[in-house]
Amino acid sequence: LFRSAQGDATTSKLKGKVYDLSTGKIISGVKVVIPEIASAISNDSGYYELNKTIKGAYVQVIAPGYAPKRIYVKGQSILNIYLMDETF
Repeated sequence: LFRSAQGDATTSKLKGKVYDLSTGKIISGVKVVIPEIASAISNDSGYYELNKTIKGAYVQVIAPGYAPKRIYVKGQSILNIYLMDETF
């Protein structure tokens, strides 16, 4: 049995803030993406918002100077992200 990706899509948004794991400081300019579904860039307050999510998909997080991160979406609507320095 197959389910279409569209059938898994929800109308809920995924939002949160992006932080530096070691300092706790907010990071702006971070690319937050659910491939082929939605993308956003964190603002000066570290805030991002994706307008569409798919349960079971993953969020890719990319920022200069930080290690890239992949986080699976489990149906939550708020996801705060903590990034490690790429030299860690």
